[in-house]
Amino acid sequence: MTKPCVVCGTYDGTNSEFPTQIALQSTPSGNVCSRCINRIVADIVFMKSPWTEKDLKTWGYQRGEEE
Repeated sequence: MTKPCVVCGTYDGTNSEFPTQIALQSTPSGNVCSRCINRIVADIVFMKSPWTEKDLKTWGYQRGEEE
């Protein structure tokens, strides 16, 4: 029996019970559904985008601050 997505625990992004259609990608860490792959890629693209001064202010960070 196929194991569910290691991220969300479903077989196709929505069904936690064994569905009639399985939509998983095999990775070294385990199976991942297409919904989680899309979320992970979107997060990586967002993280690679340059942070703006507005982002830093929203997060409470000021340039030149030392801890």
